[in-house]
Amino acid sequence: MSSFKDFFFSVEKVENAIPTVQQSEKALSASIVGSLTSVSVVGGSDFTIAKKEEFSNNVSKLAHSEEFIQDLSNSIGKPRPDESEDAFVLRAKAAMTALLKEKLKD
Repeated sequence: MSSFKDFFFSVEKVENAIPTVQQSEKALSASIVGSLTSVSVVGGSDFTIAKKEEFSNNVSKLAHSEEFIQDLSNSIGKPRPDESEDAFVLRAKAAMTALLKEKLKD
């Protein structure tokens, strides 16, 4: 694979080893709803369940869009020669968090 985008959208994933884009999108959406629910319990919130689900679905679709994946792929590039897998994953997570914050503030 030449980039993260190529890897992410590849159809040659080992069956059941790596989730499909659709499975990943649903899992992310469910995780966001769970996080919003736990925040609501602790700090209170005016978000209804429907609003939480709508927000989480929109964030998940954004994070799985081809434009977002391309921007993320450009941002993280390839692993550095002396970079461990763990370090690369941490760097990619930080880039993804920053990109999501940038896209969601608009």
